[in-house]
Amino acid sequence: MVTIYLNTYDPCPPGEKYNTEHNLGRSLLVKGLYELYHISTDTDAIDTRLEKTRRGKPFLKDYPHIHFNISHCSGMVACGFSSGPLGLDLEKVKDFKPAILRKALTRKEAQDLNQFKSDPWQYNEYFFRLWTLKESLIKQSGAGLSMPLTDVGFKLDLSQEPVKIHCSRPGLYFYQQLILKDYILSLCLEHHEDRPPVFVVDH
Repeated sequence: MVTIYLNTYDPCPPGEKYNTEHNLGRSLLVKGLYELYHISTDTDAIDTRLEKTRRGKPFLKDYPHIHFNISHCSGMVACGFSSGPLGLDLEKVKDFKPAILRKALTRKEAQDLNQFKSDPWQYNEYFFRLWTLKESLIKQSGAGLSMPLTDVGFKLDLSQEPVKIHCSRPGLYFYQQLILKDYILSLCLEHHEDRPPVFVVDH
């Protein structure tokens, strides 16, 4: 089972954004470790328990069987836990620079996106649905920046809830959810889950 902790925060000055998101992410990690695994620690000590893989993915050096992933964007932070490697990506739907399309999307994905050109909100939402899926896959694999976003393609069926996701790379399980109307959260796992993630909102 996958459990995802969420927290929101009020807008803050640009110079404080990184520390705010970093601290919230660590607090969700600490909370999940205690509630799910009965491991007691605090936000000041958690960094000493973390190491990184060669490609920069954090893991708990004393508990390698516990897999987690943290994601944050403007106004929200998420931390997911699973029994296997997972990738979690969270983004707020907003305008984006068109130049990113060539680097991020396959030709077929760009064609699918263009179907929403007449509706700016749907256009942006569909783009970030694709973007977060790609980012979640990269984070799950631990590939980091070594994997081009165009190496994998997605096809979405928005008529179903949750969204039906087809990936050009077999053997992976994806889940996606719209949160608070303008945040998109995507999850990637190496195995299928019979149940959707459990969401825990921390205040």
